[in-house]
Amino acid sequence: MSKREDVVLITNSFPQWSATEPSFVEPELEALRRKFRRVIIVPVTLRGAGAVTPLEGVETDTSWALGPDWNSRVRRSRFLANPRMWLDVRGDIMRRGIAFGVAARAFASFLRRMVAEQGLSWENTLFYTFWFDFPAAALALLKANHPEIRFVSRAHGHDMFTSLGGRLRHRMLREAEAVYTASQAGADFLRQTFPEASADDKVRVSTLGCVKLYPEAVAARHKRADRRFAFLSVSRVDENKRVEMNARLLRALAVARPDTAIRWIHVGDGPSMAAVREAVKECPPNLEVELRGTVPNAEVQRIYRDEAVDWFMLLSLHEGGRAVAACESLAYGVPVVATDVEALNEVVDDECGLMLSPDSTDEEFVRGIAPYLDSDFRAEAMREAALSRWNSDFNAAMLRPAFVDMISHIE
Repeated sequence: MSKREDVVLITNSFPQWSATEPSFVEPELEALRRKFRRVIIVPVTLRGAGAVTPLEGVETDTSWALGPDWNSRVRRSRFLANPRMWLDVRGDIMRRGIAFGVAARAFASFLRRMVAEQGLSWENTLFYTFWFDFPAAALALLKANHPEIRFVSRAHGHDMFTSLGGRLRHRMLREAEAVYTASQAGADFLRQTFPEASADDKVRVSTLGCVKLYPEAVAARHKRADRRFAFLSVSRVDENKRVEMNARLLRALAVARPDTAIRWIHVGDGPSMAAVREAVKECPPNLEVELRGTVPNAEVQRIYRDEAVDWFMLLSLHEGGRAVAACESLAYGVPVVATDVEALNEVVDDECGLMLSPDSTDEEFVRGIAPYLDSDFRAEAMREAALSRWNSDFNAAMLRPAFVDMISHIE
């Protein structure tokens, strides 16, 4: 068992289903259950399409997500009268910064009630925020009156590369036992941005990796003689992920190789979907496009198991963490076409993928991928390297228990 017997895991909306968070959180639940007497999940909001059934022995407390402090602006506005709240957010008194400070104060009030109602104690509970957001700020505030509180936080992307909260964000880092970033790039950012708050090796890297649902499976691939290749992309469709760039590059490949059938499957949705649909309106006759929308992670992994996938594509402008979707492709021996940007280049290199400049031209892509389309030997070597990379660096079955064991020793 752990030094502290109970753990409170604060998520965004898990165990409600969403496009990404279940695949982030679920791999850790079994390890947490083994190390702690009680595991209590507290979702910040309930906005998913349905519920994920947690493991037996894992509790869920939805009283914050369903309560008045989160769902009533009028109720939350009472915290504006607290002069300390204004001191908290000094350095960020824009509307979003003030909202962050109010949410932190409201969540701190909720945690006081929850600890009492759940029969927990500050001394015997480890608090673990899966995102470096206002719940971590709430715990930092509570430590002023309860120095026995211990909390850790993960940090991924939008919750890390931000100044939201002003002075309060410095306090979050200072009061946490540790902040675990999903990439080295993220750790470097926090250390450079908050040097006085992130001393004593407080900022550390902890890769999420991914769980391979079909351990024995390796994605089938096409051979050169087939004159057919399949590309898969899995991501939110927004300005950062640039899914329409996938469309542009694959159109260029289809035009350059009119005797080769190109198939592109995209899984995911988002605000830029209209631009993607426009980009694929008039495709060359040898380019087939399937836009499948958002599906559960198990369905994504079934694509790797059941269909031929030659390449995965992720052309982000930036990534906060070591992209789980790219790790999944490596797990099934599928090399990655990726932009050479921070965090993403911590997952993919020239051995297991094709690295493109952030503003890649059609010619760069078509010329770069040609040697692997024209040589079964090169293609197979890269696929073997992809699977090896996942086994050594991104296998969540090894990474997550090691992480839980580490935090379980916090006194």
